[in-house]
Amino acid sequence: MQYDATREALYNPGDASDFFAQGRPKPTAALCAEMSRLSYCKTETTVAQCLNRAGFTDYKLYDKCGSQNIRQRIGRKRPWLAK
Repeated sequence: MQYDATREALYNPGDASDFFAQGRPKPTAALCAEMSRLSYCKTETTVAQCLNRAGFTDYKLYDKCGSQNIRQRIGRKRPWLAK
């Protein structure tokens, strides 16, 4: 994930188009950061495309996009948490 220090990126993180641009990040912290950015995305189609790009196929969007709530619930398999 490329760092964007612009005010636009800070004030409107959901307008970005580079969510999971390089696939799913390996470090858990990077994955959490990218999911956090994605939670501001404004369209369900974009959220679905980005989650699929990251390799997530078992998820449910349970809130309307554009709200401030977290709206992705990843399926029960969480391989990134494996020890």
